Amino acid sequence: MHNFKQEKPQKGVTLIELMIALALGVIVIVGVMDGMLSLTYSNRTQITANALQERGNTALDYLTFQLRSALSSPCDRYKSMKAADTLGAGSETKEKRMLNGLGIEVAEENGSDSITFLTAGERNFLVNEAINFTSSQLEAVNSFSKNVEDKELTYVLTNCKAMDVIKATMEKSNNKVLKFTDGAGAIQHQYEANSATMVAPLSIAKLYIKDNKLYEEGGDVANGPLVDDIEQMRLFFAVDETGNNVVDKILTTAQVAAKVAAFNKKYDEYLASRTSGTPKPEPVISDSIISAEIYLVVRADEADAKTVPKSYTLNIPTGFDSSGKVTTEEKTFTDQIPRKIFRRSAVFRNNTKFYSK
Repeated sequence: MHNFKQEKPQKGVTLIELMIALALGVIVIVGVMDGMLSLTYSNRTQITANALQERGNTALDYLTFQLRSALSSPCDRYKSMKAADTLGAGSETKEKRMLNGLGIEVAEENGSDSITFLTAGERNFLVNEAINFTSSQLEAVNSFSKNVEDKELTYVLTNCKAMDVIKATMEKSNNKVLKFTDGAGAIQHQYEANSATMVAPLSIAKLYIKDNKLYEEGGDVANGPLVDDIEQMRLFFAVDETGNNVVDKILTTAQVAAKVAAFNKKYDEYLASRTSGTPKPEPVISDSIISAEIYLVVRADEADAKTVPKSYTLNIPTGFDSSGKVTTEEKTFTDQIPRKIFRRSAVFRNNTKFYSK
């Protein structure tokens, strides 16, 4: 008789168990993917924030440097020296007007503020050199500059005690000599050897915003965009009106421009009176600039629909109230392009007069 043993039945995975395992696996995978996406978005946000920070700081560094230079150079500031009226009546240039005044002009254009300023080119310090003057030229023992152009320029000549501003030409063939084009007697002050006399060409440059870029025209740099993705620039000036080194008002660009326009009108009347035989007193505005506030709206170079809401607002500075608090206007953006507002203060060592002779 054959004896058959009954084998134990093999246990498998039931359909319910399989479905539970699959569900758990999907949950784990979704969690991992969600974490990876969150990390990707976080990295993208950080990269965008770093790019905005870099653009904003680069633009603010350059603007602050140029603004401080325009208001405090050479030798602290132009009006800190005894300056001769060396540009003659036939040379009523913008350089001369800006030298006699603030050293900058500001305006509103393209929904932003712009700065026009005086800038000194390559500075040549005539230390331990003999300086020879004639009625038509100035000559130094060594060359003034290796980068010389055969054209008339406005030059500033100063030893930080006195200053002359002249129209002159420097020839490539002999760059030891400045030939005056304003006529005899262009130099009104005495400059001696070992006095650290400086000679530098002056030019007018302009910084402004166009097509979401910070541009510079004139000056020593090639004309063109300096920093991309700068959408707006706002400038405000803290002013001392009483001479006690305390801020009395903070002026907008429009208010400064109005003050400058009023001065220019009086200055034109003063110039006209000089030829009429009954000259009027030269106009003076005694307000001093203590500091400037620069605001920039910086944008990313592309939209980011993943991290930026479809609509968001920024509070754009418009001015300051009587208590010194910033006033703003709310602006709504719907392009999902990240933006950030940057601020920088420029404090001047010596208060700079508005058009003070």
